[in-house]
Amino acid sequence: MADREDGGSQERGGGDQRQFRSGRSVGGRTVRRPRFSPSSSDDKPKQSPSPEQGDRNARDIRARVSRTVSRESPDSQSSEEERAAFDRARRDAYVEAERSSLAAPRESRLTAEIARNIEGMARMQLTPREREEDLMTRPAKYNAVKTGSEGQKIVLLCNYVRLLGDLSDTVVQYDAQFNPDEPIRRNRIDFVSRLMMDENKIPITAFVYNGQAIVFMSVQAAGQIQLKASHTFQREGEVRGITVTLTKARVIGGDRLEEIYTFLNNRKNKWLDQYLGLSQLGRAHYDATKAIKVSDGGTTVYLYPGFETSIAPYDGGCLLNIDNRFKVIRATTMLQIVNDGFGMANRQNLKGMEATSFVEEQVVGSIVIAQYADKKRTYRINAVEWNQTVDSFRMEIRDGNVSLREYYKKRYDITIRDGKQPLLMAEETGAARFKMKDQNRVCYLVPELVNPTGLTDDMRGNFHFMKAVSDHTLQKSQLRLDKIYDFMENLLGNPKVEAEMRAWNLQFENNLLTTPARALRPVGMIQGGKKFSYTTDRADWTTDIRSGKFHYPFVNAVGILYLFPRMLNRMAEQFWVEMQQVGRPMGWNPPNPEVVPYNSDRDIVRLLRQKMAQFNSTELVIVILPNKLKNRYDEVKHLLCVEMPVLSQVIVKRTIEKPGAMKTVATKVALQMGAKLGGAPWGLDLSRFNLRGSIMFIGVDTYHDSGRIAGRSVVAMVATMNNELTTFQCKVFFQAARQEIGSELGANVGLLLDEYAKKHGGRFPDNVIFYRDGVGNGQLPMVFANEIMAVKSEIRRRCGDGTRLAYIVVTKRHNTRFIVEPRGKDTENPLPGTVVDTGCTKPNRMDFFIVSQSVRQGTVSPAYYNILLDETLLTLDQIQALTYALCCMYFNWSGPVKVPANCQNAHKLAFVVGQSIHETPHRDLEQFLYYL
Repeated sequence: MADREDGGSQERGGGDQRQFRSGRSVGGRTVRRPRFSPSSSDDKPKQSPSPEQGDRNARDIRARVSRTVSRESPDSQSSEEERAAFDRARRDAYVEAERSSLAAPRESRLTAEIARNIEGMARMQLTPREREEDLMTRPAKYNAVKTGSEGQKIVLLCNYVRLLGDLSDTVVQYDAQFNPDEPIRRNRIDFVSRLMMDENKIPITAFVYNGQAIVFMSVQAAGQIQLKASHTFQREGEVRGITVTLTKARVIGGDRLEEIYTFLNNRKNKWLDQYLGLSQLGRAHYDATKAIKVSDGGTTVYLYPGFETSIAPYDGGCLLNIDNRFKVIRATTMLQIVNDGFGMANRQNLKGMEATSFVEEQVVGSIVIAQYADKKRTYRINAVEWNQTVDSFRMEIRDGNVSLREYYKKRYDITIRDGKQPLLMAEETGAARFKMKDQNRVCYLVPELVNPTGLTDDMRGNFHFMKAVSDHTLQKSQLRLDKIYDFMENLLGNPKVEAEMRAWNLQFENNLLTTPARALRPVGMIQGGKKFSYTTDRADWTTDIRSGKFHYPFVNAVGILYLFPRMLNRMAEQFWVEMQQVGRPMGWNPPNPEVVPYNSDRDIVRLLRQKMAQFNSTELVIVILPNKLKNRYDEVKHLLCVEMPVLSQVIVKRTIEKPGAMKTVATKVALQMGAKLGGAPWGLDLSRFNLRGSIMFIGVDTYHDSGRIAGRSVVAMVATMNNELTTFQCKVFFQAARQEIGSELGANVGLLLDEYAKKHGGRFPDNVIFYRDGVGNGQLPMVFANEIMAVKSEIRRRCGDGTRLAYIVVTKRHNTRFIVEPRGKDTENPLPGTVVDTGCTKPNRMDFFIVSQSVRQGTVSPAYYNILLDETLLTLDQIQALTYALCCMYFNWSGPVKVPANCQNAHKLAFVVGQSIHETPHRDLEQFLYYL
């Protein structure tokens, strides 16, 4: 395949790249890439309205778009006439919405683009939640070229394999009809199989029928087939006849290529599940036969190795993504957890309902695994059925009515030992669900037969245990690469997989995908008048800033309260002296604090209230806790962030008592407190970016609220207030379950713009670059349709046409990994500043990856960026370079972090509110980084 001139195709790997031994030769075949339908029109309104009219129409169109997205498309049983009518109705809705728009030109173009692209989703009969990957979001600005040019060109390996084949002409759909109707699924499968294999001599690898009304077969097999056959069978002692008729529905391809990917993923899952014998748990497949036992200090878990895989269209063609996974299975059973829970309840003098409620808190919500079947399954515990036991619960099976104890003995030859244990009411996770007669996805589990999954907080706090776990899970790039190669060789070496792929005229390439990339130069840093940088192989500037004053000075606190356990009096005094010594060169000269030793951690909140009332000039509170007491930490943060707002720093004793670590900890705490007090330890040298006009960067992230309101989430926003990125403003609001945040998001953007204008003599920023983190699976269409319009409308209402918006979705968790091609024996991680914007990017998006961190253990995980809107005059190179530079501005770490600092700050704020505060923090704190 010839390389594209724009750099979008892949360069082939060198001769030293390992090939899949079981793969077939690729040869010189030409591959037709998936087709997408970018918008082709850009109608402008003929008149420009007032801002009020534009706002009303923007809201109206946003509502129309939201209603259209949420509509359910016809299912596979719908006729062509029904599908056509649905398409016309949806298309007319958007045409009407667009024609009625009287918004200003730029907003009209944005609305029209949203309408056209979501109309495209309707035309392809996609539900947004299931097919957000196919939503065309690439701004028209990037239609010609979607790759940058700045930086040193390099080539990377990535964890993808190209699938070859003509996907536009691969699958034919048939409808199967039975006369008379056949209610038994396995009989329907048998009749269709006999028609295909006996009458038409078509091998079983060339067609798919799961008992429903659709038969898929390869185009090759569909060339000459008999569409009708009659069979006889016996039922209840008599011979009966049935006629099976196949009716050709359509060839899946052309404008329906997205259905091909769904089909391919279903086939791939079957290969892994049935042919390779892996167990699908969630989205990944695991090999329980290769479980790894990890033990430390009486704690034991088993690690199931596996892979998460998916097939989808990319700029590099149709690609199979393969990423390593581990499933953690705890050795203890749920019965042990129930018994331990009663033991803890007894020690706390809890009896009766209080004890059972305490145990339920330990159990309900847990994900457990049943390992007694050949195929492992996971379940979520919804309730504890205290009145049901393995003897009292009865069920109907072929052998009659049996108890649960008898069922497990007959079905699995398992003898249940504890007859008094309560049953667990659970729901199976993953795609497959066990359904009872009432169609509720509910089943009953025996506690002694299931094990919890995942790590507990105590396990995570055990350094030696986590080190033992990470020795297996944090795989170096070479080991990760070897595991992927082994997986592909097992897959392609399976005779059934090979036969099926041959029947469908498909094959995988023999090598992993290679992709062009660029290495950006290190970010220029500045502290006061001193400029400095860092080396890309280290990416750390702790030494450079340790002895210098803050780049943007902070105001020393007038009054400081210093609380610590009385028994740690000497240690606390020594720590304060260390903070004074390391803080003095930074510009921190605090007054002597009001020392408040306490006898018990239960006295902390009472003493704080008392001393805060006594010393009303207090501007900073420092608290040393004797241990990691979450409830005490939560009480302190709630008091000092909501009721009596003041900046605070909470320190756990063990972080400062380690031998030789006190000075290092004191340095980090001093930097942290200086940033909380409004200072900036370092800044960016922005001269290299050639920026025109002012920029406000906004980061948004969400976090689940662990408080009492079920399903509620915290939305946090952090915005820069100057071009030096050294002053900030934040906002917090709550999102109810299944609630859209568009209007709230827009309103809070308006408040942030007002704060910016107050600090700049009434002037608004020329550009707003919006980094939206925390977008869950399936939410991208709503972000695209709702949030952008809300934010844009608020910007226009306050700033007019003078402020331009770029809206970028940030994703931290994904399955793409990059590896530097091996020069010797081993591979390496890409260096910080590596940008990838082709190959494994999406053809319908303006997206790119940035590796910003320096990772020495395991394989580095880049951040993924998807530009949904870009009205700015910035080039793609500038946006990518600024995004990487922002990763260097998180003041809690003297090195680059994974995402831009505004997103990291927003995550930190949302985490603190969701975990500890559970209320909107006081507005007096909004201009400070009080959550660091």
